[in-house]
Amino acid sequence: MTENEWNAERRHRLGAWWNLLDEPTKERMKNLGEYEALPEDVAPGLRAARVTYVEVWRGDPSQNDIVYVQPSELRAFLAEKRAE
Repeated sequence: MTENEWNAERRHRLGAWWNLLDEPTKERMKNLGEYEALPEDVAPGLRAARVTYVEVWRGDPSQNDIVYVQPSELRAFLAEKRAE
């Protein structure tokens, strides 16, 4: 898989995860401060793991449907959602 394909896959996973969230959780995520630390279990399907990456999954994490994204990627994604 090329780097561009891998980036597209992570982006796709973020979108799929976002679509599973309820509206109150989406609003909480949109309002997460730019420099606010990502707490453990901040939203369903999202877990901050140390500070180096964030786990994002669709559905049951035991199915290994997990992708790892950089916190900066998540913040950029949330900034786009705020702007919508």
